[in-house]
Amino acid sequence: MGHESRGRGRREPRGGARRSGLLAAVVGAAAAALLAACTPPTPPSPPADPAPPVIHSFTTRAERSAAPVVAAVGWRISDPNGGPLTCRVDADGDGSFEHEIEPCRSVDSVLGDYPTAGVRTLTLEVDDGDFPPVTATTQIEVGEGPDETYEITLRLDPGMRPEFREAFEDAARRWEEVIVAGVPDERLDLALNPFGFPPFNGVVDDVLIDARDVPIDGPGKILGRAGGFAIREAHWQPYYGIMEFDTADLEMLDATGRLGDVILHEMGHVLGLGTNYLLIGLVDGFPFDPHYTGRAGVAAHQELGGDRYVPLEDQGGLGTAVGHWRESVFGNELMTGYLNQGSQPLSRLTVAALADLGYGVDLSAADPYSIPSGPAASRQEPPLHLHTIPIEPGIGGPRR
Repeated sequence: MGHESRGRGRREPRGGARRSGLLAAVVGAAAAALLAACTPPTPPSPPADPAPPVIHSFTTRAERSAAPVVAAVGWRISDPNGGPLTCRVDADGDGSFEHEIEPCRSVDSVLGDYPTAGVRTLTLEVDDGDFPPVTATTQIEVGEGPDETYEITLRLDPGMRPEFREAFEDAARRWEEVIVAGVPDERLDLALNPFGFPPFNGVVDDVLIDARDVPIDGPGKILGRAGGFAIREAHWQPYYGIMEFDTADLEMLDATGRLGDVILHEMGHVLGLGTNYLLIGLVDGFPFDPHYTGRAGVAAHQELGGDRYVPLEDQGGLGTAVGHWRESVFGNELMTGYLNQGSQPLSRLTVAALADLGYGVDLSAADPYSIPSGPAASRQEPPLHLHTIPIEPGIGGPRR
């Protein structure tokens, strides 16, 4: 019987297709290299034509609209040529430049002070030294402020020594020079005062402070406690607070001539300085590197030669950290957490922080002050740390 034989076609040797592909790739690469060698290089793009600076925005921001207003005046600028810029600012609208900033950056700002009602036109001029300066304007409208001034009512313990009493009264008068606009009255009912002070049932205009001295733990340890307890909805402004201090500490401070500065400092806490920054969102970098972010305070810091980073105290524990300007930077400023020898200036930085809390303030009431050129730690005499226990707000405050 015959049979049919079916033959199979010859196979390509293994690896042949791969070798063919590799050869094609090598030939292609060589051709591309030859082509590139024969093609002239692309000339670099010509440099952009020089151009004048650009002002992207020029604005004012404030926490109140009725006189007196302290605002942060800021801007965003750029230079197409990448060079340094100089800014001149008319922040009060009087037609003349009272600020010159060199070099000027988009993160810079200055304070605008508007003690009376009216519309003001502010001007920013930016100069690169090559082109004519470019300018921008913005307006701020300030409404009529309250007729009444700010009033601090003290209820001092009847048995308080005259020298202590005088320190409290002097401190109240000093803060009334700084905070000048009255705020709405508040009803306060403290039939059972949680701090052991006498009851109160009535209307508060503008803040009521109970104060006394009592034995605590002797000199140089716990000074006492101070802060606002009853708080307005707007900006966490207190309308009732307490100040209670160790008699031995007050005696020591009076003997060394520093009692007035300490009482002034602690009364600032009752008004909201330091104690309320974290509560109302004016702190970044907490807890390791806290710094203050209120716009007016930042502008004041920049006017003093600082930048947008306004350091808050990162040492000292509860009652000192976060609630004060950083001692190593600001030295003897009143609202640092340590008491230095000599004067304790109430600076524009602290007054601007009050503006960030919504108060109507008088910037001209600030004491002369400049940021120390070296760290405060280099001083021969160490500052005195007086530990104060903060008061937690218990009545009112913004609705959450």
